[in-house]
Amino acid sequence: MSTMFDRLGEMLNECLETGEFPEPKPVHKVRAEQKPDSTPQRRHIPYTLVKEFALLGFKRTPEPGAEPAGLPEFTAVRRAYARILKELHPDTAHNLISHKDLTEQLHAVTEAYNTVKKWYKDNPE
Repeated sequence: MSTMFDRLGEMLNECLETGEFPEPKPVHKVRAEQKPDSTPQRRHIPYTLVKEFALLGFKRTPEPGAEPAGLPEFTAVRRAYARILKELHPDTAHNLISHKDLTEQLHAVTEAYNTVKKWYKDNPE
């Protein structure tokens, strides 16, 4: 039983004896160009939603000179919203903030969360 290498050696010996070599197969450059880029595209917080993300605790640039923060996953946004609701809940924050201010903050945070939630639904990755 001959192996692939035995057959290859026989083909090479035959080519060397006759002096005729087979034409090389063309390389398909199109295939190489069509390969998807393996580096993931990093999405950033949209400029129109910076205010809403800031209300939920996400900043566009965490520190001066630092790389812009990437777009968080929706589960992180949901957790941040739940954390803020716990902090602003009337049973836990009634001594710290007046009821009117507390209600305004809760409405602002809820509106920001709903806006961000709609954006995530309309713009899947």
